[in-house]
Amino acid sequence: MLLEKTETPDLFGLILKKQLKSEEPVYHLIEREDGYIQCTSTLKYFAKKEDWPENEQALLEQAESPVLDIGCGAGRHALFLQERGLDVVGFDISEGAIYVCKKRGLKKVVLGSAANLPSFKQPFNTFLLLFNNFGILGNQPNTLRMLKNLHQLGTPDANIILSSANVEQTNDPFHLAYQKQTLAAGRLKGEIIIRFRLLGYFGSWFGLWLPTRNQFQEATQQAGWTISKDSDREGFHHVMLTKAEP
Repeated sequence: MLLEKTETPDLFGLILKKQLKSEEPVYHLIEREDGYIQCTSTLKYFAKKEDWPENEQALLEQAESPVLDIGCGAGRHALFLQERGLDVVGFDISEGAIYVCKKRGLKKVVLGSAANLPSFKQPFNTFLLLFNNFGILGNQPNTLRMLKNLHQLGTPDANIILSSANVEQTNDPFHLAYQKQTLAAGRLKGEIIIRFRLLGYFGSWFGLWLPTRNQFQEATQQAGWTISKDSDREGFHHVMLTKAEP
């Protein structure tokens, strides 16, 4: 008997909650609009520092208080920095993610969208946009507005620590065909549309922008940021941005 599928707006939050209650991996699906499906373990959102890429660990060691973790998920990066004594705010659009972060001990959490960042009492020294959260708003114009907002929310010496998949490093025919389909639809090569699935549930479709290196450099420069550190490993850019000289 086939399971009846039910649309769940915050399916990502539900997935995190299920993993929080389980000692075994909770597997979920990431479905792309062209039908490509990836099965992945939710444990990655709970991974400890030793399981992170080395270049990601190195960048996080340079984070300075206060920190705003945008798209904090289950809080793995925010909790690590909090344990080091840094003042960290976890920020996510998912109510389930906020719930999980609180349960795991993150002291400061804020529910909201990166498209409409709220006012905070103090500027931030470090912003986190890890694990593809650089393109969490789906396209270049939205991302550019977010970067400009972060520029205003940051201290004069603020930095952004981020990681983003490199769409140019693939020979997979399914990904290459999708990139052609995306370009034909009038979108940029790295603009993808995906949703989460779990058993009989599926989430809402949303856009994610995985910029090429040239697109990334153009967007950050236009928003007043400059690349101070850049490494590429296992198909991921790991980058630190600092405010450009006026």
